[in-house]
Amino acid sequence: MQDAKGHIYICGLKALEDGVNQALGDIARGGGLDWRSLRDEMRRDGRHHEETY
Repeated sequence: MQDAKGHIYICGLKALEDGVNQALGDIARGGGLDWRSLRDEMRRDGRHHEETY
């Protein structure tokens, strides 16, 4: 998450989005990070990708 070259791809059923984001939030908190802020930053940088249906 903190690597400027790292990307996150979320693909699959839309119903799973909340659970995936919750898990990523738990991981981020474990590293002392705020997932929502980090996710927004990654989106701006083109490093966060979601394709759900």
